[in-house]
Amino acid sequence: MNTFDNRSQVILRYNVAGIVMNLVLGMAKVIIGSMIRAHAVMIDGVNSLTDMTASALSVLSTYLSNKQSDKKHPLGYGRFEYIISFVITIIIIYIGVMSAIDTIDAIINPHKAPDYNTIVVILMIISMIVKIVYGIKAIHDGKKTDSIALSMSGSDTLADGFVSLAILIAIIIYKVTGVDIEHYLCLVISVLVVMTAVRMINECMNKILGTRIDPKFRKKIINDISMQEEVLNVSNLVIHSYGENNYIGSLEIEVDENMSAAEVSKLSRKLIRRAENLGLNLVSVGISAANISDPEASKMWDKIIEIITRHPEFIRANSFTVDFKEKDLSFYVVENYDIKNREDCYRRLYDEVQKQFPDMHIDIYQGIDM
Repeated sequence: MNTFDNRSQVILRYNVAGIVMNLVLGMAKVIIGSMIRAHAVMIDGVNSLTDMTASALSVLSTYLSNKQSDKKHPLGYGRFEYIISFVITIIIIYIGVMSAIDTIDAIINPHKAPDYNTIVVILMIISMIVKIVYGIKAIHDGKKTDSIALSMSGSDTLADGFVSLAILIAIIIYKVTGVDIEHYLCLVISVLVVMTAVRMINECMNKILGTRIDPKFRKKIINDISMQEEVLNVSNLVIHSYGENNYIGSLEIEVDENMSAAEVSKLSRKLIRRAENLGLNLVSVGISAANISDPEASKMWDKIIEIITRHPEFIRANSFTVDFKEKDLSFYVVENYDIKNREDCYRRLYDEVQKQFPDMHIDIYQGIDM
């Protein structure tokens, strides 16, 4: 059974409105465009009908992405929204390419000039106003609800509104000068449609592959966790998105090495609840013991920080631990994503730390910043 939150309801309302809007405008443009032999109007109508199909697919996407998790997909179906968005862009590219082919053929083999009339002018004015208003509002609410599909639909509809404006300009030029630029305008429209779809595909692929989580969301989690008295430092926070507003993550913190297992367990449950209230499902909380009561360990850590600052390949270090009895020293470093020759960079850092502490066994682990 599906449960639709406010975000899903907003998306559904836009998609239903988009289906009705594009069905009415699309059919009207195709029928009237064919009657007056206006190729640009007919192509714009076909594009509207394509957008109607895209809206229908988005309704399906919203339904499936809200489907409850199950044994096969324990993290839910949230990413289905990205897959549907990708399919929609493929459809848009196909329509754009076919329109370009038809337009080139019409330029090579000219047909009788269109018979523009008042009805088609009124139709294009209505189309322009409705689509521009819808597009601007959909983009705004898409950003507000973190819906890539809704934002993309809004961008596409806004572009359609300006296409209607361009067709109106072409009609005016033809009425005033008798020069028919319809087919050349159609070619420009087709190219713009394809270019917009390619950009949309890039956004979809980034979402499917996985991109860095919004820094503001990440910072909010870290700040809240860091405010807890028992937490000395947030060593690492990894967040994965399984659809908009469906975040799964793991956390690693540093605590006083003298904390008992019972205290650590109580703290972990507390942090999981706090993260859940902020919109993050923490599946694990890693604990590192910090030697905060040992002045010698503190001096060693300060020296390691000083060494790392001389290596711009690394952003920061954390989770420092030292066992003087076993002569073990370890810490994590988070590397710059622009790092080159990764093994050489780690080797240089290791050699410098080893030179500073020749009697210790050094372990340097790679942290993740995402």
